[in-house]
Amino acid sequence: MDIIPYANVIYRSDLSVEEIIKRLNEITEPYKPFNLKHAFSKPFEGEISDQSFSIRRILDNRFLKWNRPGIFKPILKGKIRKGIFGTTIHVTMKLDMFPSIFLGAFIVLLVSL
Repeated sequence: MDIIPYANVIYRSDLSVEEIIKRLNEITEPYKPFNLKHAFSKPFEGEISDQSFSIRRILDNRFLKWNRPGIFKPILKGKIRKGIFGTTIHVTMKLDMFPSIFLGAFIVLLVSL
């Protein structure tokens, strides 16, 4: 079991780089910090460039009508590369820095007891 969640995954696809970027753009909104009144229509927020992306899942609290950043939701960072046998997508999934430090400090505290 990993103490701090972290994973590298490689996907292969027959889609072109442009098609993958297009599909990512269809499900990702631009990142907007302190966005309190926006009605989210897409499940992810982040940045997508020509051959890379950095996205995270949106936690839409419908009861309170505000966006919580969801610090324990992983950040997905990826690079999209055209290869001989199709397109390769390298994805790294990890926690943001604050939750990683929090979990590390919590574990050290538990071990020291």
